[in-house]
Amino acid sequence: MTEKDLQVVIPSRRRVESCRRSSQLAPFAAICVAEKEKEDYAEFGPALVTHPDQVTGVSAVRRWILERYKQRCVVIFDDDIHRVVCLVGRKARVIDEPAAIRRILFNSANIAEAIGATLFSYAITANILDFFPYDPFAFIKANGPCLGFVGRGILPDPALSHNTDADLSLQALLKDRFVWQDTRFMFEHRIMTNSGGNRHVISKESWSRDRKYLKRKWGEYLQEKDSGGVTRMVVSNVARRQKLSL
Repeated sequence: MTEKDLQVVIPSRRRVESCRRSSQLAPFAAICVAEKEKEDYAEFGPALVTHPDQVTGVSAVRRWILERYKQRCVVIFDDDIHRVVCLVGRKARVIDEPAAIRRILFNSANIAEAIGATLFSYAITANILDFFPYDPFAFIKANGPCLGFVGRGILPDPALSHNTDADLSLQALLKDRFVWQDTRFMFEHRIMTNSGGNRHVISKESWSRDRKYLKRKWGEYLQEKDSGGVTRMVVSNVARRQKLSL
């Protein structure tokens, strides 16, 4: 894989200010917004790409991006990412140099392609206590605000408004038997405090609909988990490591 084989895209909706910060971290990224918001995001100039207004919701927008771009690897970089954290070492440290961030993404894409993984991601917490230097990689769940797709072996399910990462992870596990999650790095975002984004398609009714849909689709391999007062569907009952025999 070469540098030209990597495309980074920041999808955004009604978040010009936070998108400004994400684009500072990843100035090499395209900014993807609905056609009706083109003028609001005019400051991003030639980096701006628009999708049809009827393409709405995180899964549908991600799918549109993956179908539009032809590079071997597409990284979808959320518009509320405000910093990148490296968890290796005695103390966590912030990485804000765009060249270093692109190198992290490019290295991940190369590793994923080399080991045959369709999907990759990073740590979901910047808490150093949750990082284990002797076990820095995970192979079951790919989630968070920065997802990489190698090839187009899996695609987001446009029927979903919730728990899209869990669905993608299970698609990848079914196809490849594993995902690639590099927990040495964390792309931190403001998921609970930001307006805009996917909130226009989120409701109790949509949550109930998606929950039933996912349970029919994946059965025992998805379970509900409460995290900070938010109920999510998470991958469960999947083992990808043999027990050590001494």
